[in-house]
Amino acid sequence: MIFHLYLFLRNFIIIYIICHITLAFILPYFLVPNYFIRYTPEINDAEVQKVLNRLKKIKDQEKFVRAVFDFVIESTYYKNFWIVLYIHRVFLKDIKKIVETEGYLPCNVQNLLLETLLIKSGRFKQEEIKHRYDHINLSVLHQYLVVYVNGKRIELDPWGYRAKKPYGAHAHGLKLSHKENSKLNRFISIREYMGEMTLINRLKEQVKNLLAIKSLTAE
Repeated sequence: MIFHLYLFLRNFIIIYIICHITLAFILPYFLVPNYFIRYTPEINDAEVQKVLNRLKKIKDQEKFVRAVFDFVIESTYYKNFWIVLYIHRVFLKDIKKIVETEGYLPCNVQNLLLETLLIKSGRFKQEEIKHRYDHINLSVLHQYLVVYVNGKRIELDPWGYRAKKPYGAHAHGLKLSHKENSKLNRFISIREYMGEMTLINRLKEQVKNLLAIKSLTAE
């Protein structure tokens, strides 16, 4: 009896592990857009193109990358457990739909927006943006990007940034949580981002965000 119970538990655990690895790691890698098969969509949203044209005026390459990263951060936000409700959003690959989607966007979609902006700027080629993968809480395959600027390796992970990982590092490992700050993580639409905002007002907004990040870090 005990031996049969042992066999049952052993087989159950083995089957569970195989199913978990298949569903959480293997299938997403091959089925989710911009994981295994690289994909760069056209920018089919006029407002996004205007933002990119504005950001392209930044001459310093490293500052340009950070500005694009910040734009992606400001255009989306994340809440815990939303992936359960919005798992279908991992298949988003249309830029217009991405920027018009309010609320949760998974890591691969945020990265797709970020990567597309970098490539369409003409300052990066697709092969210069590396896809890297790690696990989060032993449950899901997590994607982040890597670029090299003036010989410096920079990890780009908008999703991880919300997990309190510093800019230039990626999220990985156990016990990650997204402690949100309402000022930093509220949804800001592309329309609001552009609006009638002047350059000086945009700079003021960036200063406010930096101060908010600084106070959040101090806590």
